Order: sequence, then structure tokens, then C-alpha cells
Amino acid sequence: MNKPNLLKQSLSKLTLTLGLCLAATSASADLLDDVKERGVLNVGTEFHFAPFAYLDAGQQSGLNLELMERVGSELGVSINWIDLPWPSVLPGLEAGNYDFVAGPAMITQERKLRYNFTLPIADATVAILKRADDDSIQTPEDISGKAAGGGRGTANWNS
Repeated sequence: MNKPNLLKQSLSKLTLTLGLCLAATSASADLLDDVKERGVLNVGTEFHFAPFAYLDAGQQSGLNLELMERVGSELGVSINWIDLPWPSVLPGLEAGNYDFVAGPAMITQERKLRYNFTLPIADATVAILKRADDDSIQTPEDISGKAAGGGRGTANWNS
């Protein structure tokens, strides 16, 4: 199968999944009707996570943008992007600040209880990175006592 047909089929499946995701409850079914009636799907994301969403010379770019523009086209609505720091994206969805989130959210059991997910389009791997010239970390035990960084609001953040 050639790439354009594969992409078209994937986008059609994503659009169907989006519709099912939004329509999973009666409130979500009303939301899908509202989106279609107003002609705009408000999408929360963070434009600092290439290749999914990022700014290129000040212009929004990335896989999420391309996918959601196609979804909007299939639904007959335009996409209104709301760029936020990632830790506020999921709480903003719960608060009703936008209709949908397009972002690299890991699907966890806890999140499944709070959100409806589309089918994943990517897989995340948890990794520990260190400088190539740092020989002080060879085993997991070597991390103990060292300064580390993490992303607040991610599935791996343990606060």
C-alpha cells in the first residue's frame, strides 16, 4: 500500500475514533454536536514537543497539526489551537477550556478513568539520559544522590 493511501486510511480511522471518543458519553455526544454546530474544534496542546507540535519560524507545525487539520476537514469544522504549557493541558480539558487535546499523553490506568482516548499514534519509551562523557553512572544504583530533571505533568512525574 502506498503512503498517501495509508495516511488517508489512518486519518479516516483517527477521525472515526475522535468521533467515538467525543461521543463516548451523552455529554460527549452533545459536545460533538456543539463542535459541528459552531464549526470549530478547540484543541489544547503544547507547541514545544517536536515532531508532534512545534513552532517553525513562528509558524505552528508538526504531526498533530497535520492530523487535526485532516480531522477538521473530515468533520467539516476548523481547528482552533490553544498553546499551553503541558502541565495545564489536561486540567484545562477537565475545566472545559477546549474540546480535545492533541498531544503526547501516555495512556495510564488512572488517566483512562478520567479521559476518553483515541487510538495511540506513537509509543513512548521511558529512558534515563546522561552525558556521553559521564562515566559515573553505570548502574541504576549510581543515580542515587544525583540531581535529575523531569517533566511535571507527565505520566512519569512522581510528586
